[in-house]
Amino acid sequence: MPYSVEIKSLTWPQRILAGAVAVGVVMLGLALGALILGLAAAVGLVFAGRIWWLRRRLRAAARNGETDGSVIETEYHVIEHRSGSRDWDNDTR
Repeated sequence: MPYSVEIKSLTWPQRILAGAVAVGVVMLGLALGALILGLAAAVGLVFAGRIWWLRRRLRAAARNGETDGSVIETEYHVIEHRSGSRDWDNDTR
């Protein structure tokens, strides 16, 4: 490897400088990682809060009977069973 540098060839001030640079690079990487993680957490909290708020509004509207007409609620009764249909109430599996 023609571009490798041996540690033995570095002087003491160069070794100290290389160590300081290495520590600085690691700290910069940790800081950027923490920043990215914090931003992801903030975006996640905003998204979760928005979903919570929408579900809360929908539950309140359903509780108060407020609908926009897109859902029709009604009652129904089964008049007869088809012959050959499976009786789900007496399933013995």
